[in-house]
Amino acid sequence: MLFRSEGTGNNVAEARIATLPDGPLVGFTATAWPAGDPAATVIHGVVLDNSNQPVPGVTLRLRDTSILTQSDSKGLFRISPAPVGRVKLIVDGSTAQRPGAWPDLEFELTTIAGRDNDLGMPIYLLPLDLAHGLLVDETHGGTLTLADFPGFSLQIQPGSATFPNGSKSGVVSVTIVHSDKVPMVPNFGQQPRFIVTIQPPGTRFDPPARMSLPNVEGLAPG
Repeated sequence: MLFRSEGTGNNVAEARIATLPDGPLVGFTATAWPAGDPAATVIHGVVLDNSNQPVPGVTLRLRDTSILTQSDSKGLFRISPAPVGRVKLIVDGSTAQRPGAWPDLEFELTTIAGRDNDLGMPIYLLPLDLAHGLLVDETHGGTLTLADFPGFSLQIQPGSATFPNGSKSGVVSVTIVHSDKVPMVPNFGQQPRFIVTIQPPGTRFDPPARMSLPNVEGLAPG
C-alpha cells in the first residue's frame, strides 16, 4: 500500500470484492509521517478539565526516564528532545495548580523521529470526588455509590486493596467522566454511555471489587 501524502488520518484506503460492486465495502484511514533527525523528536499536548479549561502545573514525565515537564498557564506542555519509539507518558495531577484533587493518568504512544508528536486529543483531567471516597485498610472495607446514578456500586472487601505504593490503607474514589471527555479512546470500538474513573490508578483488588452498573442503555433483562 502506498501512502500518497504525510498527515494525520488523511490517507484513506478502501477494499471491495470485485464481483460485488455494490458492497460490502471496507475502509480505513491511516496516518503517515516520514522520520527525521532523532535529536529533534518532540512530544507536545494540552491538559484540560471537563469544561475545556486549562489545568496548569500538571507534571508530565516519561516512564523509566528522568525526562519531565509541567503544563503552563494555558495547559500546554512540551517535551524536547523526546525518545524515539514506544513511550509511556505519565500524567501526575497531584501537582496541579488549581484547587481540588486531580488524578494520575497513563498514555502509551509511539513517537516518530524528528517529528512533533502529540496524542491526537487533549489530556482531560477532572477533579476527583474525594469527599465521597472510601477509606479502606486491613480491617475496613465498604461500598461506594453515586447519588446521581442509582444502581452503581463498588464493593471493596477489607484488606483486598493494595495501593500503588504497596500500602493496604488508603482512600478509593469513584468519579463520573463526561462521555465526550474520556482521556483515552476506548478499545475495540466501544462507545459506553456510563463512564467512571476509579482512583488511585494502579490500585489492585484481591479478591476483586464487585461492581454493579446502572442500566443506562435500557437493555432488557438477561
